[in-house]
Amino acid sequence: MTGQKVSALQVLRHNQASSIKLIPFRAAHIFEIVPDADDETYKMAWRAQESGVGYTAYLHGLAIGCAGLSIQRPGIGEAWTYFTPLLRRVYPLTMHRLVKTLLDKHAAKLDEVYAACKPENEKWLMALGFKYVPREACKYPEAFSKLTPDMKLMVRAQ
Repeated sequence: MTGQKVSALQVLRHNQASSIKLIPFRAAHIFEIVPDADDETYKMAWRAQESGVGYTAYLHGLAIGCAGLSIQRPGIGEAWTYFTPLLRRVYPLTMHRLVKTLLDKHAAKLDEVYAACKPENEKWLMALGFKYVPREACKYPEAFSKLTPDMKLMVRAQ
């Protein structure tokens, strides 16, 4: 940051962002991030823990987000995330970099990775390399059954 003015907020964000620690995801972490998680969310978290790879981000002992890949069948993964407002609003660049780095590392072993896309996440998923996939081109058509009417399926081919 030589030659640039740096605000106190930028310094604070940088120092705190470097304090984010990643640990392997466990299904119970979902309740730290989504305290009112329902049974379906916990079942998804359990399947994610058992079938793939995931991480939980902690900042000063507080869970602020988790993300991972669930293996749906050989070569096919589903990307998933749960973030607190703190991570989304205060550390969006850190969040993006962490997810992209981990996605690049773990998705490289798969043929395709799918993500269920809500409208507010569309630009972010595109920045991570996801594109829309029509049902007829989908290698994992069962993924469409998980979508609510406002969602679309996106794929990140390797």
